[in-house]
Amino acid sequence: SPIGKYNKNKDINQSSGYWSIAPYYAFTILPAPRCELSARLNYLYNFSNNTPASGSPISPRTYTRAGQAVWINFATSYVAIHGLDVGINGYYFKQFTNDRVDGFAQPNSKVTNLSIGPGISYEPYKSTLFFINDYFPIVEKNTFSGFQLVFRYVHAF
Repeated sequence: SPIGKYNKNKDINQSSGYWSIAPYYAFTILPAPRCELSARLNYLYNFSNNTPASGSPISPRTYTRAGQAVWINFATSYVAIHGLDVGINGYYFKQFTNDRVDGFAQPNSKVTNLSIGPGISYEPYKSTLFFINDYFPIVEKNTFSGFQLVFRYVHAF
């Protein structure tokens, strides 16, 4: 939802300025002791933005709409020792409709990204988790380029 500060005169905003619907289906399979296979299938539907952000002056009647997409996040893990899991993780993102400006499709605006890499999770306490995931690009089209290193800290209160 378009919450957070949004200013149509700035290229970078905390909000999108438009609504999206993103349902997903997640599942986990435990094929053997200490092993896990998980995935989350996602769909993204974007509505129009009637006040698109731009640091440059644009027509006040301009509207945009980001393309629709599907993606899957996947992970495998193995319990190496109590509290320490190692595995392979990744994602595949595929935008299947072009972005639109004033109703016109923008050629070559579809994004495709497949990245895979190692991951580690560490649970030192029942309420605390640390994750480190490294993603190496396999397929990149119309998106950022290069590997990503992600650190995540989760603490339940």
